[in-house]
Amino acid sequence: MTLDGNSPSTPDKIQRLIDEINMQHLWELRKLHGKDLGDHVQFLIELETDRRYVEMIALLEEITELTHTLVQYDTREPQPYYAEKLASIYMKLGKRDDAIRVLRRWLDAWPAGRLTMQPAQREKIINRIARYEVKDMDL
Repeated sequence: MTLDGNSPSTPDKIQRLIDEINMQHLWELRKLHGKDLGDHVQFLIELETDRRYVEMIALLEEITELTHTLVQYDTREPQPYYAEKLASIYMKLGKRDDAIRVLRRWLDAWPAGRLTMQPAQREKIINRIARYEVKDMDL
């Protein structure tokens, strides 16, 4: 029933069903090693605390790859958390080129036209890349 007391039209019902199926499919796609992407955050914190950077990089590379795959399905505003975390670990290890690569890939996946709610996220990434490139020139 709609607010005016009428039942939704058949096309509206069909679209709602399609949207619900797509959302369930998206949640399944968000799983890595049987866990939702968000469920990996605590493990990443533990890896960083223990300075297990090689394992952390491997997991973050898998996660960022998955998030880039999800770009075609997920229209929500992206959070660059995983890409930024991966870039920061690469910087700790002196792998500036890898850090820049990760951040550029995030920018490529989320062009300015797709970021309607959080354009500041894009600017933040652009500024970080610029800082990394300046550090690279100083070497």
